[in-house]
Amino acid sequence: YEMRTGKKPIFKGYYPFGAPAWAWRPRKIKSDAKAIPGIYVGRHQQYDETGMPLYYVLTKPLYGKVDAGLSMCSRRKIEEALQRFDLENANHKDTPMSINTNNKSLIAMQSPAADTKVYQQLQGTLTYIATTSRPDIAFAVSQTGQAAAQPTQAHVSAQKRILQYLKKTKDYSIRFQLQPQHMANIITAYTDASFQNNTKFRSQSGWIIFMNNGPIAWQSSTQKTIACSTQEAEIIALHDCTKMIIYIRNVLQDIGYKQPNPTIIYCDNTAAVQFFETGLKTKRNMHIQRDIHFQQQEIAKGTILPRYINTADNIADQLTKSLGTLR
Repeated sequence: YEMRTGKKPIFKGYYPFGAPAWAWRPRKIKSDAKAIPGIYVGRHQQYDETGMPLYYVLTKPLYGKVDAGLSMCSRRKIEEALQRFDLENANHKDTPMSINTNNKSLIAMQSPAADTKVYQQLQGTLTYIATTSRPDIAFAVSQTGQAAAQPTQAHVSAQKRILQYLKKTKDYSIRFQLQPQHMANIITAYTDASFQNNTKFRSQSGWIIFMNNGPIAWQSSTQKTIACSTQEAEIIALHDCTKMIIYIRNVLQDIGYKQPNPTIIYCDNTAAVQFFETGLKTKRNMHIQRDIHFQQQEIAKGTILPRYINTADNIADQLTKSLGTLR
């Protein structure tokens, strides 16, 4: 609303994420005339040098030109985590998890058991950061979270590596940029799946939804059912992403931003995309009719439009596997 009209919205009694929202009026801050308006969401902690209250979801004050857009990061939360878990002097890491590493490979190391209480405390901190502003660590956090009941030293090392990566990248932020009128507030999505990379032969789903050049929703999670093929795993990931797209489209419509066209969902599995285009049933997909009918229904209604994308260009790829520094 503010980026569209330039007016300050009022959020009295509005509680997103279970915490009150506060409007920041930049004219009250004399130390920095370039401060741009923003909404800070989270639990009130303390004040910075300008006298502005700091919050956790947007923990870094937003500075810069208005036409540059809005940014948000979790620098303060990361710094507090590094101090709390005594990793302030730890070495930096280039990636949140070693390449080809997941919960299955960590269990296979058969390392000694670790302190469950401390492990769960750090896991909670990492989960908060991953779900509020850092989709790049979502996969790594989902893998360490699977061992919350019985963690090993290998899992503890994996957790610390995530924090070491966050130490190097604590200034990374999500940036929303002003778009041309025909592209403003249009959502697009990317989905991916990693076939049976779990100890219980379950696949990993990952999806991420963008609006105004920034991610607004994402998830990296283990699928609830066992997929019998890569095509089925990709269809399940598409199914999960579609449900979130429907919700976001409904919310945007309620506030006056109805999507004029079907939301494009990019998928790097040719078989899954071609199936929705042709509707051809095969031995690989004949047993998953519920998900298929749901997808075909939403395609017919004009809600979604699956499209193929090369794996190298699929942003959701990082939500299903650990990648190297080049990716």
